[in-house]
Order: sequence, then C-alpha cells, then structure tokens
Amino acid sequence: MGSIQLVVFDMAGTTIDDSGNKVLTALVEAARIHNLPGMPDELNELMDMNKREVFTLLTEQLLDRDSEQVSQLAEAALATFVERMRAAYSQGGHSRDRGDVCLPA
Repeated sequence: MGSIQLVVFDMAGTTIDDSGNKVLTALVEAARIHNLPGMPDELNELMDMNKREVFTLLTEQLLDRDSEQVSQLAEAALATFVERMRAAYSQGGHSRDRGDVCLPA
C-alpha cells in the first residue's frame, strides 16, 4: 500500500463534541448577520453541504445569480461563519474520546 494521501474527518458530532449545536448556531448567526434567507430548520437541512456553497445558495436567493455581489456577500457570510465557529470551539469544544476510530496503517 502506498502512502496516505488524504484523510477526511467528519468533525462536528464525531470527533468534536457538538452537543450545543455549535455548527448550526454559527450558520444561523452568519445568515442573520448578513440578512440572508433561511430559518434554523431550513438551514439545518443544508448542514452536510460545503458552507461556501450554502452561503452562495442563500445569497443567490437574495440577489441576481450573476451579480458580482453574490460572491462578495457569500464570502463575507462564510468569514463570519468561520469566526463564529472559532469562537464557539475555543470556548469549550472538546475532542471526544473515541476508541473506535481507526485509521489505516
């Protein structure tokens, strides 16, 4: 077997304790701050998507799809989301003790 080239972790709720729904909270707050559409239950349906795609989708619902502002607003919302995530996990996001997680040798 060759060397490992990629390892992917499902972080929230798997390797990181997300019992406080920190990811959804950060997503909802970023959407609200940037006046993007979406109620918490609607945004929860988008949780498995790439967050840049989520904010682009939400922004396209608000603005003309071809507008230069779509990219700018989506990036600003993503930056707010990342800020909120960093703040949330720096205040007590703990790694889970997962003895059942195995990686190939």
